[in-house]
Amino acid sequence: MNQKMASYFGLLTKYNVALLALTLLLTPKFSSAQTSGTLDASFGTSGKATADFGGPSAARTLAVQADGKILAAGVAVLNGGTDFALARYNSNGTLDTSFGTSGKVTTDFAGANDVPFSVAVQPDGNIVLAGGATINGRAAFALARYVGRAVLSTPDIDTAPASLAFGNVTQGSFKDLAVTVRNTGTATLNVTSTTLLGTAEYSIVAGGGAFSLAPAATRQVTVRLTPTSLGSKVATLSFASNDTDENPRNVPLSGTGVASSDLVVSALTGPATAGAGFAITLNETTGNIGVGLAGGTSTRYYLSSDTLIGAGDVLLGGRSLAGLAPGGSSAGATNVTIPPGTANGSYFIVARADDLNQAFESNEGNNTRALAIRIGPDLPASSTSLTSSLNPSTFGVAVTFTATVNSTGGTPTGTVTFKDGVNTLGTGTLSSGKAIFHTSTLAAGAHSITAAYGGTTSFASSTSAVLTQTVNQPTPIVYRSATLPAVSSGPTFRTFTFSGFPDTTGTILDATAVGNSVTFTVNVAKAGTYDIKLSYKRYTTRGISQFSINSTNVGAPLDQYLPTEGYAIVDYGKFTFPTAGNYSFKFTIVGKNANSTSFGVSFDDFTLTPQ
Repeated sequence: MNQKMASYFGLLTKYNVALLALTLLLTPKFSSAQTSGTLDASFGTSGKATADFGGPSAARTLAVQADGKILAAGVAVLNGGTDFALARYNSNGTLDTSFGTSGKVTTDFAGANDVPFSVAVQPDGNIVLAGGATINGRAAFALARYVGRAVLSTPDIDTAPASLAFGNVTQGSFKDLAVTVRNTGTATLNVTSTTLLGTAEYSIVAGGGAFSLAPAATRQVTVRLTPTSLGSKVATLSFASNDTDENPRNVPLSGTGVASSDLVVSALTGPATAGAGFAITLNETTGNIGVGLAGGTSTRYYLSSDTLIGAGDVLLGGRSLAGLAPGGSSAGATNVTIPPGTANGSYFIVARADDLNQAFESNEGNNTRALAIRIGPDLPASSTSLTSSLNPSTFGVAVTFTATVNSTGGTPTGTVTFKDGVNTLGTGTLSSGKAIFHTSTLAAGAHSITAAYGGTTSFASSTSAVLTQTVNQPTPIVYRSATLPAVSSGPTFRTFTFSGFPDTTGTILDATAVGNSVTFTVNVAKAGTYDIKLSYKRYTTRGISQFSINSTNVGAPLDQYLPTEGYAIVDYGKFTFPTAGNYSFKFTIVGKNANSTSFGVSFDDFTLTPQ
């Protein structure tokens, strides 16, 4: 051993040092009772910390780890020789009991004297002491490395998946997705907050808030997207934690709020009977009862043993539909063939909207409609003819359609469906081969009326030729005010002449104040809805009146003022008369134009047009 080392070891023995003493001056954070240069009372015991290695010992060098823990290295006299001695303290001066034995560790190289001169902390947290050791009676380089577990023990946050893509989510509905938070580190992960940054249409429904995870532990956090509007929805799910190199941990969120369609088969008709190999025509209407536009779709038809589409059902055909707006519908007729070899029996033809799943729908469970059909042997043919009781007719006047079904196999029974184009008007039951249907609701114009006999197990189905029913506009009913019974509330009510009136004669109420009124008695010959118009003379002395029928206001107040006289017509709109009989047409003065000189109101004709 060299003279320097021998002197050092002798010094230790001479003074019989029993404790390793360490005093550390920290960056001051003084209270009112402390001054610069005094011992820090918050460190160790009254500013001092020691470590007992069981024999004389002394510190030679020290280092401070990145986490604030303090390493003190020196020698300890044990078993007649000196050994490397290393103690680790917490930042408050207490021994770190997670290190070595109660915070201390000693190392003997060859049973002789060993002494360290320096200590270093590697990037991976391991601790290295460098010094000398007596090996076979000679001094030698000596290095000792210690695992710095406390330094390596750090949390590490991880999330899977790295982002949440919600895709298309219907406005007004919601979709939940979950992200798994995992602690891949070696120390407890403390998540101090879980927050959402961005649109409020995202919410945390489970697993959020603050939480802790031991190493390898996981926690599931569920996020919900509830679009309240259409378009792109972007936000960030953010975890604040004690992961020093990834704080916060952010999870991008994306989705799109969409308006959904909802396709249904609203109508499906066809023959009640057919035979194997028969060609039949199916009439079907597909509608969009949703709130979003449906793009191109297909409605297809299946032959099934029940009202559901399942394995073994036979695809008969279908038709393609263009886009359907909300509330829109598409009607069409499709020819299909019952497969040859189909066994006789009772079946269903089931139509399914969006059979190829081309549309994004809010409800996928209402897409089908079923039609019963009997497949049997050849049935006696039938023929159907159609007549009208009044053609052309006038709007509002009842028309009776009569369908006559004939067959060489006898007198057919069953039901006839009356249609206006593809729209069903109603049905009639055959009696002695005839079925009738009454209607007075056909709008003015030309209508393509058909009668479709559905057939039975004894007679084949048939459809009549198209009957073009012409419905003319109704004739307006004109009431001359000069000939109607009328009662004034007080002011003079009189007739007057004006060349602008068709018959030159009208009536006028010489009103003088708000509240004056005149009431006409009008006899409505037939109940129903009518459009009501009034012709009158405008002038400088006219006021503003409110029209009412049996105390119910009709239309807006009418201002009859005009700087020069003139003929005018006002349309008060539609009014429904529940019964035929007399009705009170009352006009009440509610004001006058600022430029008018009086409150008078005039009348020519009341015109009621049936609707």
